Amino acid sequence: MSNDPKEHTIAVIGEFDAGKTTFIKAVRDAANIGIIGSPVAEEAPTLSIEEYKVPLLDGQTLTFLDTPGFDGYQAGSESAKTTEEILQMLEEHLDANGSRTVSHVLVFLNAIDTATTELKGRARRTFERLFPNSKVVYITTRWDQVENDDGLPVTIDEAKSKEESIYAAGRTSGSLLEYLHDNRENRGDVLRFRSGLPIDAYSSPHDIVQKLFPTARQVSDAPFKEVPLATTEERDDLSHLTSKCDLLLREKAVFLQEKEVFRQEQEMFLQEKGAFLQEFKEMAEQARLEAEAGRKELAAEMKRNQLEAQKLADANFEKFQFQKERGAYEKKVKEDMERAEKRWLVDLEQLKEEARRNAINSAEWRKMQADYEKRLENQEAMLLEKFRRQERDIQYEMERQERRFQEQTMQIRHELEARRR
Repeated sequence: MSNDPKEHTIAVIGEFDAGKTTFIKAVRDAANIGIIGSPVAEEAPTLSIEEYKVPLLDGQTLTFLDTPGFDGYQAGSESAKTTEEILQMLEEHLDANGSRTVSHVLVFLNAIDTATTELKGRARRTFERLFPNSKVVYITTRWDQVENDDGLPVTIDEAKSKEESIYAAGRTSGSLLEYLHDNRENRGDVLRFRSGLPIDAYSSPHDIVQKLFPTARQVSDAPFKEVPLATTEERDDLSHLTSKCDLLLREKAVFLQEKEVFRQEQEMFLQEKGAFLQEFKEMAEQARLEAEAGRKELAAEMKRNQLEAQKLADANFEKFQFQKERGAYEKKVKEDMERAEKRWLVDLEQLKEEARRNAINSAEWRKMQADYEKRLENQEAMLLEKFRRQERDIQYEMERQERRFQEQTMQIRHELEARRR
């Protein structure tokens, strides 16, 4: 068991989505970098015990043990891990890494979605084994998302009242808060911190580290890359307030610059959108004209084929070898109609493909295309029906001519037989 006074092991536990990992990485990044930056991004849910070491300038080392959130569902799992399972995971991790003494326990609570965490039976006994003399610190988060009845950010007084109601509501029988308040009174006061409050009533992660470890030195007066955490104690250090005001002013300047860049990008997007819509209208009109021209050309081709077929039928029906030439005539008519239909289908597919290329990724065009294809399908059905009617008419005419030819043949035979007699 390691008891080096320069090494501190800090367990970070609490509700799911309360900002535990974000807080740890803010402390680590500030110690490693020590520069002003944008807030740390939201982290993915922690699924196992993660260890973060933060070396300080005075030789001390803070080891943060990040844990999965209580009452949080894990990816690929039907149910969340229980409080007992999470504490057992932490105990196994400590046993596998030298059974270090945990000096502090940071308990995170989500101010906008507080859930009651139970601590009974084996879970409570495991907690006692892990943290028999550990200092407990409460950190409530997400205060920047809390609003009053008027829909406005809460004031400091409203936040204090809300904070008290959170702790009061969470101290139910058998809960974690009830155990920490009523069963660990002889182990020192429990410190409380809030996050997301106005500039005159917060402390940064650096302030919290200084509060917990008064001799610690991380980075020389450098702000952390994290949204500050507000303490319930009032601050009267003018230089401290001034530095934080300067930080806010610099962040405001950066925000205004980013806002201007966003406005310019939005204007460019609107211009590009207008140009795209104009180009889309032109392409749609061109596609419509081409489709109309294709339909007219197809109709003319069909009419020419019909006239040609009629002429061939009239000529062939007058010949004596009608029966022999009939098959060739029908075959040629059918081939002509099939060629015309194939050309029409090829032209139709080309028009559809051109329309798809011209209007990719456009919701409006897809709707227009669907309407257009539906009209084409209707027209195609009408044309095919017309083809079939014409084919039936030709068949009927051919049969009528054949009957006429047979009658004439029979008449000629009768006349020849009469002459022979």
